[in-house]
Amino acid sequence: MVSANIRPESSPGSPSQLDLGAKAGDAMSKIGDVAKEVADEAKQSATTLASEASEKMKSFLGQQVGAGAGLVGHVATSARAAADDLERHAPQLAGLVRDASRRMEQFAHEIRGQSIDQLARRTSDFARERPALMFGAAAACGFFLFRMFKAGSPATPGATGPRGTFDQSAGLGGIAFRPDSPSISPHDGPSHGA
Repeated sequence: MVSANIRPESSPGSPSQLDLGAKAGDAMSKIGDVAKEVADEAKQSATTLASEASEKMKSFLGQQVGAGAGLVGHVATSARAAADDLERHAPQLAGLVRDASRRMEQFAHEIRGQSIDQLARRTSDFARERPALMFGAAAACGFFLFRMFKAGSPATPGATGPRGTFDQSAGLGGIAFRPDSPSISPHDGPSHGA
């Protein structure tokens, strides 16, 4: 006779199998809860770090605004001294410089007591009130930056214009241009009278 060595506890649907499935489900639920807690803690840590970084950046920018206001104040003081010096020889120009000095001092005083958020809001309001002025200023800045970068870039090969060096050892304190490539000098070519 063939007897099966099957235990009743290991048959499908037995109480021990159901108990193992319940335990596995509980374990998976706990793992999910722990993962959710870890994700929440990570999110909270990231939020805290971002907030701290934002506050440090605002503090740094606030210091820079204060330093800039101090610089504008020093320029205004220098402008006022220049206006006092100009008063004897050019009183009208001195008045203009003195007025500019007052405006710079007022500007420095206004920005010294403001936070970065207040300055950003004020700039935004100004841009909304005067869009044409802001567009013109942006265009002027773009033009200035273009010219500055173009002037600082090395000459491209094949560009037109003379190539060579300037020699300051030319006679009588003058500066002579020495071309890189050989050229015909006025003395080597045919004479115009013959």
